Amino acid sequence: MHSRKKAMLTATVSASLLVVAALAGCSSTPSSTPNSGAAGGKTTFNLAGVAAYTQDPFWASLQCGATKQAEAMGSKITWYSSASDTSSATQQANYNAALLTKPDALLLASWQVGTFSTQVKDLMAKGTPVIGVNSTITPATERVLFVNGEDNSEFVKYIANEMKGQSGTIGVLGGVAGDAGAIARWKPVIDQLKAVAPNLKPLPTQYDDFDRTKSSTVASALIVAHPDLKALYAISGPEGEGAANAVAQAGKSGQIKVYSYGANEAEVAGLKSGVFSALEGQPAYGLGVEGVKAAISYLKTAKPGAPVPQLNPVTVNVPLKVLTKANVDDPANVTFLQKSTCN
Repeated sequence: MHSRKKAMLTATVSASLLVVAALAGCSSTPSSTPNSGAAGGKTTFNLAGVAAYTQDPFWASLQCGATKQAEAMGSKITWYSSASDTSSATQQANYNAALLTKPDALLLASWQVGTFSTQVKDLMAKGTPVIGVNSTITPATERVLFVNGEDNSEFVKYIANEMKGQSGTIGVLGGVAGDAGAIARWKPVIDQLKAVAPNLKPLPTQYDDFDRTKSSTVASALIVAHPDLKALYAISGPEGEGAANAVAQAGKSGQIKVYSYGANEAEVAGLKSGVFSALEGQPAYGLGVEGVKAAISYLKTAKPGAPVPQLNPVTVNVPLKVLTKANVDDPANVTFLQKSTCN
């Protein structure tokens, strides 16, 4: 699941860091001479970002959005991330490497950030704003945190409308049992369907650790065990891909509807081909954009070295978007698409 709740993924600590200055095609070049007029006489800033990892399209898109926005505002952001290692040790090392550059501001888009609270508090006290991007710090000590919106009511309505009057069963791929964020994604859908499609029986929620291969296996088993299966609902991109793969292999594309969170390249291709009925687009690119805007907006008016105040409320929800075959190519929705490269 592309959110702060990914602690279930494990990896071996890398021997070295992968410093990602910018994703492919996403370089940023600040203007050579800072302009006067802002606090401290600067309007061009050097930012640093610490990201979870680069292989997932969600995180790649988040970094791309931030890099492009920094470039548009005459500044630069350098990312510190690994290709696939999400261990605490590696993310701490990335954080330390970012601070060595003495950035004007830090974007924290890591996964395991609970241990960063005291470090972030100290950094803020010394005058460096820390902007959280899809990464919850407990207790919250960053200036502001931008996260995926939690209001999935439009997606729920869309699914309920399409399944209204249906009879049969619907399978749910729910990530990890007991995870509050996961439950918030699938329970409203099931509750709404019970009201508008009482003859559509929800099967017991299946858990696959947000793993693409496991979800495909689980979905295949549901298809075989329930000939009356009418739909599959997945709460993350990897699970959606697995479900779509199972439906396609069973030769039931179009017969069994597939709904999923996320809008990576594979899912968007499946949406256009009819394997997916709808996707809940997450604003990965937009999270990066908002993070940079917040950082530079503060820097332009702040007194250099002064403690950075925390905003109230500290958390800002960036809305989700229901994507369908009819609107997925709308230019206004491009920021909800998750791409592995920055172009």
